[in-house]
Amino acid sequence: MLQKALNGDKSVDVHPFKDLSVGQVLQLIEGTTDPHLLEVLDISGNRNFAVEDISKILEKSAINKLYVWDNPQLSLAFLLPFVRAGRVNKLLHPDLFSAPFDEFEKNGKAPRCAALPVRLRPDHPSPMGIPRLSLPSDNWFGYL
Repeated sequence: MLQKALNGDKSVDVHPFKDLSVGQVLQLIEGTTDPHLLEVLDISGNRNFAVEDISKILEKSAINKLYVWDNPQLSLAFLLPFVRAGRVNKLLHPDLFSAPFDEFEKNGKAPRCAALPVRLRPDHPSPMGIPRLSLPSDNWFGYL
């Protein structure tokens, strides 16, 4: 039933189905419009996946966005080479988000981060009419 619902889609988001086996997820990937290029693969919370299983998937498919939240068996160190090799375009892993906080705890000062814009920018309104925010590149922790 799930395969029919996802048939023809470019994304496989199975995070609500944490008990699916690796074989079942592989069948879902095969049922996408292009099993060699996935837009999204979200296996968050599925502890059935081992390092070897991700390797098998990435041998056959390139993935635009790979979500691996709450998958302690899949380390960032293991997944980064796939990003460097171009098999994964965007990786969402909890260790990537905790790194600035870890650095803050270790050094006692916030890391410099030019990519996090908090000034209101009324000249560029959002589609919903809510003002956009932008963070200065110097000390963004001061705004939290």
